[in-house]
Amino acid sequence: QLLAAMMSGKLLNKYPRKTIFLIGQEVIIIILFLCFFFDMPNHFLSPGIRHFCMGILINLHVVIFNLTLGPICIFYCSEILSDLKYVILTLKILSMFFALTSDIMIHKLGIGTMFMIFGVISLVVCLYLR
Repeated sequence: QLLAAMMSGKLLNKYPRKTIFLIGQEVIIIILFLCFFFDMPNHFLSPGIRHFCMGILINLHVVIFNLTLGPICIFYCSEILSDLKYVILTLKILSMFFALTSDIMIHKLGIGTMFMIFGVISLVVCLYLR
């Protein structure tokens, strides 16, 4: 995460922020839908291959988020607000909320369904921001 966050500074200096935000959001949407696909029982892929692909996609999601969406939020807020403590507090509360609810969602709905829900929400946000 540290390496991706350090590299994101170069991206932020080279490309417009909205472009980075939207491209990051679109790549994450694709990753979430691919996670849903690999969680479905396929007859042509063994469970080991599906789980390996899911692991790669989840790690790729973390890297893409840290390169694009993660730092953009703080940069936008720092340009608008003079005090970031409420933004950071809100981000921490939302992170805690998703950490607590994702465990429930995985066990009640399944991991693929959870990724599909997050993918649909991300798609709606991305379409709205375009």
